[in-house]
Amino acid sequence: MGNQKTKDYIEPENELEKDSKKTTQKLKTDNQTKKAIKTKKGKTKIRSARYKKFKKQIENKKYSIKKALKLVLETSNKKFKSSIELHLNLNIDSSKSDQNIRFFTTLPQKVERNFNILAITSQPEKAKKAGAKWAGKSEIIKKLQKGEIKPNILIAEPKFMKDLSKLAKILGPKGLMPNPKNNTLTENLVNEIKEYQNGKIEVKSDSTGNLHFVIGKNDWQILNLEKNFEHLLSDVRAHKPQAVKKEFVKSASICSTMSPSIKVKI
Repeated sequence: MGNQKTKDYIEPENELEKDSKKTTQKLKTDNQTKKAIKTKKGKTKIRSARYKKFKKQIENKKYSIKKALKLVLETSNKKFKSSIELHLNLNIDSSKSDQNIRFFTTLPQKVERNFNILAITSQPEKAKKAGAKWAGKSEIIKKLQKGEIKPNILIAEPKFMKDLSKLAKILGPKGLMPNPKNNTLTENLVNEIKEYQNGKIEVKSDSTGNLHFVIGKNDWQILNLEKNFEHLLSDVRAHKPQAVKKEFVKSASICSTMSPSIKVKI
């Protein structure tokens, strides 16, 4: 009885067992860390088994556009209608304003997008018929000022610019201030709304000197994706800044939502 242990008795861990458990746990953590990728926000993201599987199918080389598009469709997530993205790396100094890229273009193959267009106009019914979500004059400007409506595109007739200039601190940082250079300040407001509905997009370089586009969906034909790819690449090259003397577009890659990136010959 003296040496017999009760059923509830648990042998205390010795120091070697404790150290062994700590080492095992550390190895597991280290392995997870090696597989993890840091996102832009600093959060850790573990790649899925599907991602790793498709990653093995992609060689570390540049593919022709047709082969790259075929591969990106094969590796896209078929559980939902995912976007096919194009990313261009530019040989620019984004800290210099004369090298930044910003222009508008209309894709040959329209990509469905959620437009929240606000039209400041004396003809609100025509604007709404053309595709504007909100349209009006002074009353709609007041709603905009109060934050009751949140457009991602604002188009206005010139005579309302005096009222909109009072909201410069609100509209400016969001890139919503109407401007005649991009036709968001225009007398032909209805036509401009229709252009956005027909595939007009803004091309704007980011702070790292890159351009990002959605060129279609994973249920599209390769030919239609190729048309948008070629159109954008040609249009971007046509807007090469005079200050850039070297090769303008350094590299291109495509991917679908939550899928590996594929390098493309350009």
